[in-house]
Amino acid sequence: MWAGPLQLCRDTVEAATVAEDSIGMPLLAIKLKPELKDRLRLETEKRVGQPMAVRLDGRIVSEPYVLEPITGGEISLSGATQPQVEAMRAASGRPC
Repeated sequence: MWAGPLQLCRDTVEAATVAEDSIGMPLLAIKLKPELKDRLRLETEKRVGQPMAVRLDGRIVSEPYVLEPITGGEISLSGATQPQVEAMRAASGRPC
């Protein structure tokens, strides 16, 4: 799985959990390993106001707009179906 140019896999993801957003839709919360925090910030700084595709097995599953730089090393993805969210969570634990 990829978020823009960042590969999300067991080498880069510290934790991935499924929850619900404020309207009850599935949400995937991904916490990156500390060494990727600055890279995520730099990549999202470049993309403010633009979409950043999230790809799973080569297909775009989400294309959220970056509203502001992500500085905390955590990504929240919503707007996908429950099966897509579960598939993304599983992919984040796979080998790179």
